[in-house]
Amino acid sequence: MTGFYRIRWESVGVCRRPNHRIPIGGSECRNDHDTAEFWRIRHFPTSGAACRNPVVRFPGFYRIRWESVGVCRRPNHRIPIGGSECRNDHDTAEFWRIRHFPTSAAACRNPVVRFPGTSAEFPIGSDGLSLTWGEKNTNSLLKKFHSVRHTTESGSQTSFIYTILIRMMTTDVEWWLIFIDVSMILSTVLAILLAIIFIVIVLTHRTCRKASMILSSTLCFAELFFGSVTASIAVFSLQNDRQQRVFQDSLCVFRGYMGFVGFCLLMNSCVLQAIYRYIVIVYPTRLSWQSARVQLIAISVTCLYCFVTMLPWFLTGNITYSIDDQVCLVSLQLSVPVIYNMFMTFVFPISIIMLIYKKLVYHVQQISIRATSNQTVFQARRNFTIVSRIIIIVIILLVLGIPYMIFNFMSFFTKPSRYHLRITVLLLDVFQPLTMMVIFLSNQPVMDIIKKWKCSMVNTIQPT
Repeated sequence: MTGFYRIRWESVGVCRRPNHRIPIGGSECRNDHDTAEFWRIRHFPTSGAACRNPVVRFPGFYRIRWESVGVCRRPNHRIPIGGSECRNDHDTAEFWRIRHFPTSAAACRNPVVRFPGTSAEFPIGSDGLSLTWGEKNTNSLLKKFHSVRHTTESGSQTSFIYTILIRMMTTDVEWWLIFIDVSMILSTVLAILLAIIFIVIVLTHRTCRKASMILSSTLCFAELFFGSVTASIAVFSLQNDRQQRVFQDSLCVFRGYMGFVGFCLLMNSCVLQAIYRYIVIVYPTRLSWQSARVQLIAISVTCLYCFVTMLPWFLTGNITYSIDDQVCLVSLQLSVPVIYNMFMTFVFPISIIMLIYKKLVYHVQQISIRATSNQTVFQARRNFTIVSRIIIIVIILLVLGIPYMIFNFMSFFTKPSRYHLRITVLLLDVFQPLTMMVIFLSNQPVMDIIKKWKCSMVNTIQPT
C-alpha cells in the first residue's frame, strides 16, 4: 500500500510506548507478498522489564479510527491501555492482525481489514467509521458476519450489511454511557437554573437583602460553580463517548481540579451555614459575630481554603485521565491523595455539621425547659429547623456519596470496578437539583416571594 501506517502508543502509568512508523512498499501500491503478515500485535508479558520495553498489551477493547490520506485509507490506531499496570491477557495474544492492502487502485480506495484465523473481510467506508471490538463479543460478531455473508449474494446488499454490522459494533456498549452523560448534563443544567433563580430573587428584592441571606446566596454560588464544572465534564464525556474516541484535551486535568474545588466549596458552605445558625441560637447577643462583614471574611477564607487544599494534586500530576470513565480525577487506590481528598472534602465537613447539630439539639432542649418567653423558644426552634434542613442536604449527600466511599475503601485492597468514577460523578450530579430544592425550602423570604408571584399570576389569569 502507499505510504505507511502510523501507530502511536500512548503513555499510561509506568509503561512507555514508542511511536512506530512502519513503511509499506514505498510511495505506490504494489504487491508485497512477503509483507502479508508484516505486523502482528501481541500482548504484554507481565514482567517489569517487558513493561518498560513493551510490544503491546490489550485492554479488552479497541478504538480504531480510519482517516483519509491521499487515495488510500489507512488506519490510525489509538489502542488505549486499560489501567496503570501491565497484565497478561493470554486469550488476546493473537486477537488482532493487520494484513496489507491489495495492489489494485480499487482496493487502495476500498481497503479491507482481515482477522486472523478467519476469512472475514470488513470494508471501511470513505466517511471514516469507527470500530470497537471487545473480547466478549468478538466471536458472536464474527458468527453473525459469516451467517450474513453466506446467505447474501448481491454485492450491494453485502456492502449494506457490512455497514450495518460495523454500526452494531460501534454501538454495542456506548448507548448506555451516552444516556448517563445526557442525564448528568440535564441534572446539572437544572441545578444551575435553580441557583440562578435564587440569586436573582435575592438581588432584586429588598426583603431578601439581609445578613442571614448572604450564606444562603454563597451556597447557591457554590452550587452554580460546581454545577458548571460538572456540566463541562459531562459534555466532554459525551463528546468522547459519541465519537468513540480516547482523547484528553488540554483542560481535562484543570476541570478535574475545579471539580474537587467546587465540591469542597459546596460542603464547606453548608458548614458555614451550620456555624452561623449555631451562633444565632447559642450566642444571640453577639451581634458582631452575625454581621455581614464577619460573614464575608469567613466566605473569603473558605474559598481560599478550598482552592489551596486541592492545589497540590493539580501541580503534582495526581489528577489523571481515566479511559473507561472519560474524566480526569484522582485515581482510586491506596495513596495519600485519595485519603486526603476523602477526609478534606467529605469526612471533616460532615463531622463538623453533625457535631453542631448534636450541640444544638441539646441547647434547644435546655431552652424549652427553662425559657421564660415563648418568643425565645419559637426563635430557637425556627433556627433549629433551618439547621435540620441543612442536615437533610448532608443526608442526601451521604446517601448518594456512599458509592464513592465504597469505591475508596475498595481501592485500598483491590482494583475498583469499571466505570466507578462515572457512577460517582453521576450520583453527585443527580444530588445537585435536590440540594437546590432544600435551599429554597430553608429560606422563607425567598419562598414568600415565590408564593406572591404565584398568587399574582393566578389573579392575572382569572377573568374579571
